[in-house]
Amino acid sequence: MNQETTNPIPPEMVPQAPKPAAKQLFKDFFDKIRQNKKIFWLIVSLFSIIVVITIAGIIFRLIKGQKDASFVPSPTTKVAVVEQKEEEPLDLAKQELESIEARIKDFDIYQKRLSPPAVNFDIEF
Repeated sequence: MNQETTNPIPPEMVPQAPKPAAKQLFKDFFDKIRQNKKIFWLIVSLFSIIVVITIAGIIFRLIKGQKDASFVPSPTTKVAVVEQKEEEPLDLAKQELESIEARIKDFDIYQKRLSPPAVNFDIEF
């Protein structure tokens, strides 16, 4: 046979098999799982637990929301505001700098004041 005499079909013209729909894929997958009973019941029980936890969360959230809604705060009495003389920001800064300077002077960087405890080696029995 001569290659020139045969007319191969180009790949673009080859008919393609239609892709199955999502519904069919899901049905085939579900049938495969259902055939294996252990996996099927495991998945069903896990899904059921998730649904029960979700429903319980919604119920408790609704109950908590009702408790918060029924709370009515009691009116508070107004306290007379006593005006105090506010210190100037520069005075506050000066006080802070003085306290920092005192801490720096008191800081013993080499810890010269620390000494080992006195040990008494005179032990009598």
